Amino acid sequence: MVSPVAPIVGNILTLITLLQHMSHQNHSLQGKIVGKFGSLRVEVESAECNMANYKDDDESMLEMQELLLDIQDYLCDLHIPEKLDALFLVATGTDSRAENIGRIDSFLASIDNVNKRRDERAKEAASKPTILTSMASRSKAAPTLYVPEKDLEGFTNSKKEFMDLISLAKVGQLRLISIVGCNGLGKTALARAVYDDVGLPSPATPKNLGESDNQPPEPLEEKTTKEIFDCRAWVVASTFNDMEALLNEVLKEFCPNAAGANTSKALNDYLADKRYMVVIDDLQSDRVRWKDIKHVFPENNKGSRVIVTTSVHSIARDYSSGCYYVYPMQCLSEANSESLFWKKVLAPNTRGPTVPEVERSKIILAKCDGLPLALVSACNYPCRAHKDQSLCEDRYRGMCHELDNIVASNEIDFDDMKRMFVQCYNNLTDYDHKNCLLYLSIYPRGHEINSKSAVRKLKGEELVAGDALKCWKRLIDNSLIEPAPIRNNCSVAKRCKVQGMMREFTINKSISRNLVTLVEGDEVRRIQPHRTVRRLSVRSSSSNEGGSNLIPHEIETKMSTVRSLTVFTSNHPGETYVNDINFRSCKMMRVLDLEGCKGLSSTVVDVICELLFLNYLSLRKTDVNELPTKMKKLERLETLDIRQTRVAILPVEVIMMKDLARLFGEFQLPALADAEKEALTNFLKQYSKLHTLAGIVINNTQGFEIIQHAKNLKKVRICGNKDDSFAASAPTGSKLTSFLSKKKNKNTDVAATSAPISPPSVRRDKTPFWSGIFSKAAKPTSKACYINNKLVEQTPPSTRPNGEWVAGAATQRESKRAKISPGVLASLVFSLQKRSTALHSISIDSAGISNFFLASNSKPRIAKSIKLRGPLTSLTPGTLKDLRNLRKLHLIETGLSSQILVEALQSLECLEYLKLGEEDRSGAWNGDFSVQSGGFSALRDLCFEGAKQYPRLKIAQGAMHVLTSLQLLCEKSPPLMGVDGIEHLTCLDEVILHYSADDATVQAWKEAASEHTNKPCVKKQPNADEPINNTT
Repeated sequence: MVSPVAPIVGNILTLITLLQHMSHQNHSLQGKIVGKFGSLRVEVESAECNMANYKDDDESMLEMQELLLDIQDYLCDLHIPEKLDALFLVATGTDSRAENIGRIDSFLASIDNVNKRRDERAKEAASKPTILTSMASRSKAAPTLYVPEKDLEGFTNSKKEFMDLISLAKVGQLRLISIVGCNGLGKTALARAVYDDVGLPSPATPKNLGESDNQPPEPLEEKTTKEIFDCRAWVVASTFNDMEALLNEVLKEFCPNAAGANTSKALNDYLADKRYMVVIDDLQSDRVRWKDIKHVFPENNKGSRVIVTTSVHSIARDYSSGCYYVYPMQCLSEANSESLFWKKVLAPNTRGPTVPEVERSKIILAKCDGLPLALVSACNYPCRAHKDQSLCEDRYRGMCHELDNIVASNEIDFDDMKRMFVQCYNNLTDYDHKNCLLYLSIYPRGHEINSKSAVRKLKGEELVAGDALKCWKRLIDNSLIEPAPIRNNCSVAKRCKVQGMMREFTINKSISRNLVTLVEGDEVRRIQPHRTVRRLSVRSSSSNEGGSNLIPHEIETKMSTVRSLTVFTSNHPGETYVNDINFRSCKMMRVLDLEGCKGLSSTVVDVICELLFLNYLSLRKTDVNELPTKMKKLERLETLDIRQTRVAILPVEVIMMKDLARLFGEFQLPALADAEKEALTNFLKQYSKLHTLAGIVINNTQGFEIIQHAKNLKKVRICGNKDDSFAASAPTGSKLTSFLSKKKNKNTDVAATSAPISPPSVRRDKTPFWSGIFSKAAKPTSKACYINNKLVEQTPPSTRPNGEWVAGAATQRESKRAKISPGVLASLVFSLQKRSTALHSISIDSAGISNFFLASNSKPRIAKSIKLRGPLTSLTPGTLKDLRNLRKLHLIETGLSSQILVEALQSLECLEYLKLGEEDRSGAWNGDFSVQSGGFSALRDLCFEGAKQYPRLKIAQGAMHVLTSLQLLCEKSPPLMGVDGIEHLTCLDEVILHYSADDATVQAWKEAASEHTNKPCVKKQPNADEPINNTT
């Protein structure tokens, strides 16, 4: 008799047999794919170890780089099913693991093929004859590149300034002067002009003991350097590997037949009783340091001179420490560039340029960007269409083509410039520094690059394996990028620029390595069309504004591999819209910079929130007005910039993103329920990586949890309402102490009563631990917040189509305008005081909060920097007694007199940077800024900015004795007006004037600087409102 359950049992047995077969198949596939991953790991690690073999093989390097990027993209998008999911896929025939095994096999074969082709190219290169030259022969065969003095314009002033440095002053003293600047500026030309000069004043004879200092100086006689100095030597340092070889060459220059075991002693003995001049040209290596060779050059009271030319600022500072000097070379002015250009282009004609020639010249001059070597190289390009020299259409196009393709140029007139740039690139020690340099090609010509932002992008794109900030500083130090404005002390620069021709070189080089693809209007600059697009830089033009596609179709089809997209808005009227970009296909995106763009609707922002690998997101100056809670999906996001947008209330889910380290904007948090506050507090204490919070709007008690409990928070910016009228009524002294004590008694630590919670999940398919607390169901139908110190009901929140809650825009604006109550201020100061770790920097953009902060008897521990904006009721040395370790202070629109400011601040013993800003009005800083002896003992940078004129400076002897930079950025500054005692600033390196300073003011300062013992450099700040010529 057949059992009634027999069919069921039979079915079950069949299923068990099937599952056993699938399990066996599943285990087999799982074992195979694990083995393939192991093989792939070995090959990738081997490829990394063998990267040194690719040094001279750019083609193999490009192939391996592209292959490794393809492997990374594949692995990032790979999904390996586990357990029951895997069984289900096997059962349904949709398991992709077999395909994945085949794909990994193809990667392994590709790596092997790249290595074979590399070996074949190496054998082919080895079979070709090579020419080996000694260092000495290269010294003569390849002299340092420079433009002769006769071919330069505007060189007279530079030469005169430099002559002032090397002439009289302390007559008998050994003087060492460093000339520093980027390659091609004319450093060698300047040194050679001095070396061969025929008009150098002859140093007077040192006075005998007992002679009166009041005797009039003897008239100076102009002589050649050969007549003045007993012996001279010129050596090219870049052709020697070590100090001993360099000194031996100097000795040979003095004594061709000299030979001795101890070069240093022989050289010192020879120079002991002579007046000598030594020029060490093109010093690039820090292996030859001044402190190691100083003993060789005797200080014999003969008035000897040592001149060093270098493109490395740290070397210049090393060779110019103590009572020595640095002379920074700068690019030619626009007028001198034009003069040199037409003198060379039209020679030997004496006619002026025609109107068409002038129009063509603008693009050439913009590309050369004042670099003398670039101008001379371009001008030497022959005119093949006409017998008489002119800037005809053919010659103009030829110049542009060679300048745009400097790396591939075969024109002999561009050989020197090409060799110079290749040498700069090859001198960088590793690929981190080289990638950092080439990444600069994404920026338009003349663009001022935010240093910190660029460093964050480099890290976000994984272009730099080591310390990106260290690489950036190295590029500045090597003069490959320059601070804006150019600074003598350029170790720290907020903004930088790339010289025009250096930018063209980096574009050529980065495109050849497929590092970037550039879209400039309708022009696309990239490697071969079949290559993938990795990094995309888009500069909009007038043709893109108003609806046409920003990204060409040929690039749009390759967006799936793009790791970085940076959009630069144009200078033309109109707006740049990005709503036509298919962000949904950019699933490998790491860096997205849309600063200044429009068209960021809620739909576009929602799509951006699906880019799960995003590390850096800038929506600055865009028209975005809210952020969705689904942004929490961006678990890898480290930097979020929403400054100058309409985002007023930030979802708490954004704060709780596990990798978020830097958050920029001006926002406040919504009102939170007790459970939400508890979850936020626990997250901040245990898991938050938030380092920079700039800035949070304080209108009520929302947000204090972040300031108090974020364990890694180091920098914070606090904003108040714009019409803050609470400044004068801030409680002070005993009132404040009472206020804070009451606050302390009422506050208890939330974490002490909360249960431990699990860490947030690192898998994107898991729900974060706080999701239940902030679920849709938990969202109230109305929200409450403090407005004018009263708890009021907000309007019902708006709801997206997908059900996500966002605050109403009208309520956001109303809340943002609210005034701050004393209770809120007390809570803020209490939160700062209760932090377990010190803040490195705090910025307060509110008069009321600033006064309350300064009036506190127990200020928070702050290690480095404070910035306060708004009228202050008072400022005394006692107010700042808890801030004696302060390094950097920035006070803006305080309304205090200069006398009050200097009396309160000059006793800060550790203060290194002081910036005082006032409104653009007359009468600001009334009184004297009188610094007493010993005042500002550690100050290195002093800046006055914004007011009609800076205060009267009175500097006593012994005051500000380490000050290196004085910045007088005030509009009305008559020549040397109100500066008394500047001669006491013995370490002063630079004086920076307002961009509107006239020629008479600048010249007066330069003449005063020439009399100063340290010969500081005088320059004007760049005009921020001046349009940049971005002609391509």
